[in-house]
Amino acid sequence: MNCPRCGNPLETEAAFCSICGLKIAQATRSLVEIAGEPEAVAGPAQGRKQGCRTTLTVVGVALAVVLLVGLLIAGAVYLGLRDRESAQANQAQSYFEQGEGYFADDQYELAIAAYDQALLLDPDHPAASSRRSAAQAMLDAGPTDTPALQEATIEALWQEHQQMVELEEWARVLETGEDIILRDPSYRRTELDDHLFRAFMGLARESIAADRPEEALRYLDRALSIVPQSPEAVHLQNLTSLYLDGMRFYGADWPSAIDRLAALYAVDPNYKDAADRLLSAYISYAQQLETESKWCEAAAQYGRAMEISSDSPLVALRQNAEEECTLVGGTATPEGPTEIPSGSYAGRELQPEAIGSDKMSIHGHVFDSSGEPVAGARVEIKAWDFTAYAVTDGSGQFSFDGLANAAPYTLTLVDLTSLPIQVETEWGRLSWVVFEQAQ
Repeated sequence: MNCPRCGNPLETEAAFCSICGLKIAQATRSLVEIAGEPEAVAGPAQGRKQGCRTTLTVVGVALAVVLLVGLLIAGAVYLGLRDRESAQANQAQSYFEQGEGYFADDQYELAIAAYDQALLLDPDHPAASSRRSAAQAMLDAGPTDTPALQEATIEALWQEHQQMVELEEWARVLETGEDIILRDPSYRRTELDDHLFRAFMGLARESIAADRPEEALRYLDRALSIVPQSPEAVHLQNLTSLYLDGMRFYGADWPSAIDRLAALYAVDPNYKDAADRLLSAYISYAQQLETESKWCEAAAQYGRAMEISSDSPLVALRQNAEEECTLVGGTATPEGPTEIPSGSYAGRELQPEAIGSDKMSIHGHVFDSSGEPVAGARVEIKAWDFTAYAVTDGSGQFSFDGLANAAPYTLTLVDLTSLPIQVETEWGRLSWVVFEQAQ
């Protein structure tokens, strides 16, 4: 028998352990009370069942312990997150209250900074966003000047504004001009509007030079809001629109690109790279027609390109296209058809008349093959993005008055088979046109 406490071998009927001093009789009784009555000796099968029950018990206890630990960890995480959110909310509220204090002291920049911190910690703070907007509004408004101080401030701004106009610093002209308007909308308003108009026009030209036509059109719209129907602004707007439209079709639809670039070139051949673009479009379209074996039409496009440039390569390309055109039994017509189809209406320009220097108009008549006037015929006039219509009266007459741009206008009969005619216009001139039906 061994000591229950230290395992020291004991002599038979020993009352105490010679090593640790444990009272053997008391220890044995305690063990018996804990263990209960001794069970009968189990056989092999019964022992295995008892072992299984013990193993299952141990496993169950282990699982219970693991589950408990997991629950404790999850609870700790939840409590940690809740505490963190609560801490952030409290900190956000603290920053908000700081902002309120700064706001009350008219320290709006500090207030905005405090509100920003509150929103950073709590984006859903119920009041920080609106109070920040209020602080920003107060900051933008600035202090209320006395009349004398306000007058002195505006005068100083005006001096700076005039200096920017002289230097053609157009962006600064707009900034100083708008600042003056905010302080006093009526201050030197006529002069100021003129300066703003010049600034928008200057910025439009700068945008065109920098190859930003869309931006230029926005500046031109602003200029026209100040001086509606300004010939200068309308003219530049039309040119820019034609160029922009032409470039949108460039490389994708050569006839459409040529139509717009040719109209632009006719009005202002020096606008940006209009001449080079139109030349390239003519050549590219001609080469496309060659791939389709449309040699006569290709020769016509080369002929139009030579009106811009007479380089020897173009001469050779046109000559080759004309030769191919002849081989297929066609005739090159670089200037367009010379014969009017029977029954079609063709326009021709008559002697113009002088009118007031501030006026520009186109009038005309429509006659059938017997020379009788055609009433109720619709006439279309186009230039750039401008399109208008007129209807002939009982004498076959139509009129387009109040034209705003000295440019080529194309006239066509809408409901009758007709060939278009291009009419040149200029200020102080009434152009006359007649449409006649071919026999």
